[in-house]
Amino acid sequence: MPNHLTNNILTNRVDLYVFQPSQDPDAGAVGDDSAYPLPLAQSVRCSVQPEPPERYTDQERQSGLTVYNVLFRKNYGLSVNDRIVWVDDNGVTRTLVVTQTRNLAGRSGAWHVRAQERFP
Repeated sequence: MPNHLTNNILTNRVDLYVFQPSQDPDAGAVGDDSAYPLPLAQSVRCSVQPEPPERYTDQERQSGLTVYNVLFRKNYGLSVNDRIVWVDDNGVTRTLVVTQTRNLAGRSGAWHVRAQERFP
């Protein structure tokens, strides 16, 4: 991909974290913030494309999620439950959890990652 295209398309920067859960006393995975100790990569160029948020009401509480499509120029080896941390144009830090990755067109020219952000 030529640089001028990369500069116009991959306009966002994100930090990537690999999921490294510990175990609780019952041998279950603990997936709190301690499961993401060090960044895999920082300030990675990409394109972050949110879909419309889905909202739910349960017992008068609002919750929901937003699914994001994140496009990378190369494969960072992200897997399900890894994190993408992104600061949006309004300065809000978004923590996205990876749900799927794929090699677009099978040519290793672009990597598509689907991730979601849950909100209360």
